[in-house]
Amino acid sequence: DQERGVRDDSAEQQHAVEPADGSVQGEEQEEHRRPDHQRNVEPDQLLALRERMRSWRFYDHVRTDGAAPSRQARIGTRTMVLGHDGADLAAAWQTIAEIGDAAALAEAVDSAFPGSRVSVDVRAGIFELALSQPGMLRPLVAAELSDGTLRYLLWVAALLSPRPAELTVLNEP
Repeated sequence: DQERGVRDDSAEQQHAVEPADGSVQGEEQEEHRRPDHQRNVEPDQLLALRERMRSWRFYDHVRTDGAAPSRQARIGTRTMVLGHDGADLAAAWQTIAEIGDAAALAEAVDSAFPGSRVSVDVRAGIFELALSQPGMLRPLVAAELSDGTLRYLLWVAALLSPRPAELTVLNEP
């Protein structure tokens, strides 16, 4: 390692150790090249930005094929945010119904499928989503839904999350 002088904003000489691989660049030179709006970013600003970006949600690989995770019954827990793969759809739906906007949830289902309702059946802690429709003798569970119906229910759960994101990206193929 080689020692070199670096100046801070008060122009006092300080000593810094630069690794032999040259990964630390002269702060004074770099600061001079940056536009005004990028200079002197405080650590708390970076932390705030990081936290803000962590709240963003990207649903770009949500599957609805026959083996999709969202079609399987799963152990249920309070789920404030639909998982990236939709595996926790039933748990997310139940959470929205209990502590979120249950009326908007019912309205979204009725708007797309008039007279229908979605319920979550719970047996021994296992949650399974079911859609009841007029004229059907029994509810259809997630494994029996069409790909389009399942995708719609996934997007409803993602968008009505009790903990909404500043940015939600839905990639619809």
